[in-house]
Amino acid sequence: MGIKDLLPALEGVMTAVTPNLFNGLKVAIDGYAWLHKAAYCCALELCTQQPTDKFIHYPMSMIQMLLTCGATPLVVFDGGALPSKGGQEAIRRLRRDEGLAKGLQLLRAGDRASATKMFQQSLDVTTVMAKRLCEELKKARVEFIVAPCEADAQLAFLCLNGIVDAVITEDSDMVPFGVPKIIFKLTRDGEGRMLKIDDVSKSEDFRDFTQEMVRESCILSGCDYLESVDGMGLKTAVKLIRQHGTAKRALKASKFSGS
Repeated sequence: MGIKDLLPALEGVMTAVTPNLFNGLKVAIDGYAWLHKAAYCCALELCTQQPTDKFIHYPMSMIQMLLTCGATPLVVFDGGALPSKGGQEAIRRLRRDEGLAKGLQLLRAGDRASATKMFQQSLDVTTVMAKRLCEELKKARVEFIVAPCEADAQLAFLCLNGIVDAVITEDSDMVPFGVPKIIFKLTRDGEGRMLKIDDVSKSEDFRDFTQEMVRESCILSGCDYLESVDGMGLKTAVKLIRQHGTAKRALKASKFSGS
């Protein structure tokens, strides 16, 4: 899901990605992120359980673009559920169920456009969808792996250990993991935005922060592993970390000050 407001705060230190950047690179890709993006075009079919393979077209077109640009793609899929995210996952599941019910009600009433919008908000990428993509990747002889748990940690491990040169994703989770090179907003034309982790401390909000300070700012502002602190957004979290150095000291100071 990512850290709210993090990518806009880092836009100033990102650089443009062009197709020639990929020549000779090995890149790891968040497979579920691409599937989720692709599923928007067939949300109605998926949520009403109609047969469709439209969700395969987008990720495979992106794979073909990378191959044409001279890159070696490695697609990473989520594996087992992570117990520490159980609370957030339960909340999301409830929201999806509620959205699905509203979408079906709108569809029965004949409002196909509103139903589709509701279905798009209720999408869940399933293991069946991931399996179909894996089958297509096999045909194209493109490497893929299933992470033990979440793909995020596996993607970070691959890049931090030099197994891949960069990670392609749709959200900001790779930043607190400290991934050296992250590519966002990649298009079918091979254009996008790249963030080098060493440049994070050059941004206005995180100037002179260590990677640990960046990570703790993200955790304080709210993440998938812990409930958010009431009234704590990214800017407030960054301000507190800048003042107190660590999340532990920041929370302790906030508690005693009543803020």
